Amino acid sequence: VRRGEWGHEGQSNRWGWGRHESDAAASRSALASEQEEYRGLLSVAVEFLFGPEPFHPGPEDADKWKLRGQAIVALSVTSAIEEKGGGVALSDLAPYADRPPSSLGNANAVNAEGLKILAHFNGKPAARADPMEEACFVFPELMAEAERGDLFGPPSKQAGRMTSGDDDRDTAENLLFVRTSSSISASEGGRVSNDLDVSSTPPPYLRERRYVLTKLDQSQFGRCCLLGFLNLIGIRWLSSSVRRGGLLYIRNAALFVAADRLLAVLRFYSMLFMVLPLGRLAVITVMNRGVDRRNRRRMEAADQLTERRSSSSLLSLES
Repeated sequence: VRRGEWGHEGQSNRWGWGRHESDAAASRSALASEQEEYRGLLSVAVEFLFGPEPFHPGPEDADKWKLRGQAIVALSVTSAIEEKGGGVALSDLAPYADRPPSSLGNANAVNAEGLKILAHFNGKPAARADPMEEACFVFPELMAEAERGDLFGPPSKQAGRMTSGDDDRDTAENLLFVRTSSSISASEGGRVSNDLDVSSTPPPYLRERRYVLTKLDQSQFGRCCLLGFLNLIGIRWLSSSVRRGGLLYIRNAALFVAADRLLAVLRFYSMLFMVLPLGRLAVITVMNRGVDRRNRRRMEAADQLTERRSSSSLLSLES
């Protein structure tokens, strides 16, 4: 994430987001929407064969750091209210790590991932009354920007889907193609939101989106499948037709050899048109298992932290 300089209006701030990125993202989104309306058959077929661009489904790094910054601010405020000095422990950051630990008991993994976030936001050790307590850190620069109100810029559409499972459900239609906004609204009562409200309580954990075979709509994907099926059937029919006894039998030997070689190339193309997407589908399925595993670990870490805080609150009330 690019880090800019303090106090430059209209540019990225220290944490890698700002008006410049927001305007650029909006321009890219508008351009992509305009191009989507005028996509030709060749462009659709290329995506069917080789996948969407960009391949990574998101969220983007800038959106991840927005969420982490928002979570740190919320955790710091909560800690200050509970008279714990406004400190944030490294384990509190586990639900927002790129490579979440298998459990909070894995101290090495928790500390390694937490230190990456700590270094990015220039965290400082907080004073501890009891040396046996878990080490906590404060983020004075981050809190200063939060107090000024210019910490979080408008999120991109990817950010709004970091914690939404509506389009990440393990169904064939969500893996093969993208449902249109109208179909989503109709099937789910119109409850669709692409924006992340940065002023609200941050989500309990970072949720990665699952990889998809294409980002075509249902009709485009269906046309590509039909084209592949017609290719296979048509080339096989044409190959049998040019041979002896066929409807298009070629008697000239030289012409038959040339046609047979051309048909061999076309047979390879027709097979590739179906085999290549199937091979990518197998790879994507394996990659989605990793995405699901990381999301599950983040969710479990968030649940463990919630239980730990609830237990601490009960102990404080009893004492």
